[in-house]
Amino acid sequence: MQRALSIPADAVRWYLHLRMERLTFEGFSIEFPAGWGELHEEATYSDPTEGQRRTFGRPGSSGVLYVSLLPHDPEDPPESLRDHAGALARSWGKARGLFSPLSLASLARADGALACAEYRLAGDYVAVWYLSSDDLTLQASYVCAWPHRDDERALREGMIASMTFA
Repeated sequence: MQRALSIPADAVRWYLHLRMERLTFEGFSIEFPAGWGELHEEATYSDPTEGQRRTFGRPGSSGVLYVSLLPHDPEDPPESLRDHAGALARSWGKARGLFSPLSLASLARADGALACAEYRLAGDYVAVWYLSSDDLTLQASYVCAWPHRDDERALREGMIASMTFA
């Protein structure tokens, strides 16, 4: 059973004190807190099905955010965007031998559906989000050491709430 996401679509307003700046990339747009930007490092937990992935972070941050675009198969489009996004969030863990996420949530948005699953993987905290529209899915994941999982919760929730298709 999925629960509703704890972050409403307008959650970015809650984080105005973080001085968010919107950046646009091919296929998506997202707001980052001051000091965050694109990193050019080799990704952890990479998956060849994720396509071209961008990595974001800042010096001194306890975690890193990854974002990639996943086009839908035009011959097999998802029937329910919310179910599709939720299934992707669960399948991320299953592909890594994690059969039950620590939490699983989904939310219908004006631009599609957003699902989130949280996992503990090899001493790390990993949160994955899938924002799915009729044509594309954005996958985002945040990875940090398990003891630091709550350090940047407001930051990552603000970034994910701001994520849109470009």
